[in-house]
Amino acid sequence: MIEKALEAGGRRVDSKYTVNQLATTRRGRDAVGYKMHGDIEHPTEAILSKDDYERYSLTHGPFITALSGDLVEKTFLFLGFSFTDPNLDFVLSRIRARFEKHQRQHFCVMKRRTRGRGESKTEFEYAETKQKLVTQDLMRFNIKTIFIDDYGDVTRLLADMDRRFRRRTVFISGSASDYGAWGQGATEEFMSKLAAELINRNLRITSGFGLGIGSAVVKGAVQQIYSTSHRSIDEQLVLRPFPIGISDETVRAQTYKCYRDELVAQAGIAIFVMGNKSVDGKIVSADGVRLEFEAAKAHGLHLIPIGSSAWVAEDLWEEVTEKIGSYFPKDTSKISTLMRPLGKAVKNPNDLIAPILKLIEYLTKG
Repeated sequence: MIEKALEAGGRRVDSKYTVNQLATTRRGRDAVGYKMHGDIEHPTEAILSKDDYERYSLTHGPFITALSGDLVEKTFLFLGFSFTDPNLDFVLSRIRARFEKHQRQHFCVMKRRTRGRGESKTEFEYAETKQKLVTQDLMRFNIKTIFIDDYGDVTRLLADMDRRFRRRTVFISGSASDYGAWGQGATEEFMSKLAAELINRNLRITSGFGLGIGSAVVKGAVQQIYSTSHRSIDEQLVLRPFPIGISDETVRAQTYKCYRDELVAQAGIAIFVMGNKSVDGKIVSADGVRLEFEAAKAHGLHLIPIGSSAWVAEDLWEEVTEKIGSYFPKDTSKISTLMRPLGKAVKNPNDLIAPILKLIEYLTKG
């Protein structure tokens, strides 16, 4: 089920269910699935009997080594796990003996024990006490238990984790054939400095390389990344220029939609700047920026239009501020105050950098 869910989400899974597979790596993998007890397609090799478990360290030793390494280096979230697996207990005990008070923090999710229908008070108290003892025992391995009251809370918990993770990535949308009162030089300087400040705060940037905006974003981000030796472009900058030359309008629209959705889905915050283009010699609003706004809205991103930059961004700023409660139902008053300066006219766009960063800092901590 986990494999199918990952594949349905567009992830390339590298499944490991035999010892020999541990020595090979699937190119371009997004996730590794360690099936320590075998695969349903190969039932004769599955770990089922007590004898299988007792011989596991001899027959599947490399799996224990791989799990031990991950438990030392990575933070685990155990879901749907009973902790009765003797192999896991063996691994955790060895790690605890080796690292003692320096074990890595892990987490597990458990449904809080409630009294079932027809269950006696004595039976319930026994089960409740047993659960408490299990959670106390897990703390020996530095595994903290997160209790939920309903299994539906698991989905909400994972969704909240996903949102918090994506808030560290900022999507920048915008285009400009006409730079308006700011002028091209000031606008490009503003975008470069903003991108550099985002990178400096260890945020990740994604962008579709909008006309007149994208190159300035790249310049600021890359220069800031290269100024710090321990960072890499792959980790902090994702650029996806939209493909050109698709003549069929229907195919182009569908391709752009998929492309846009995939790019936006990586981020948790979206910034919108300007939004105009030239059509037959006339400057008009860029519908692409509006579509990116709708895509970001659909994916639950925090939306930050820079109204001061005019064009589509100004329309979006007015829309967001007029319905601030629906866009930011939590801390509405505070965010409204932080959003207000982004719609005021300024001669120097660099004056907007501080309020933009202040708003982003507030959103990433929320």
